Amino acid sequence: MIKARISPSGLVTALDNGTATVRATANDGSGVYGSITISISNQIVPVTNITVTAAGGLNSISLNGGSLQLTSTVLPSNATNKTVTWSISSGADKARISSSGLVTALDNGSVIARQLQMMVRLSMGL
Repeated sequence: MIKARISPSGLVTALDNGTATVRATANDGSGVYGSITISISNQIVPVTNITVTAAGGLNSISLNGGSLQLTSTVLPSNATNKTVTWSISSGADKARISSSGLVTALDNGSVIARQLQMMVRLSMGL
């Protein structure tokens, strides 16, 4: 993976943690160059918290085949990768969840929807 990029004027912009070797080469055909190795750190900002909420503040689905939209807030707001993965970790025979967090009831019961480390308990009363 590329760790940094450099502008024609020599401005280095960090892209990822690691090291980057930068070289300046003479344009006169002599082949003379100088280089420096730069250590790059603190470029990846990890997720520290995920808050999951349901539409209307609900935590149940009471209609046959009904659904409930879950949304997430990832912190910090400048996290490098705020992409999340939704799954049903308990009660997968009772509901399914889409990649966008839409829970659809399949049967009566309770389920636990997970988004990374966050759990949401839902009651299905069809």
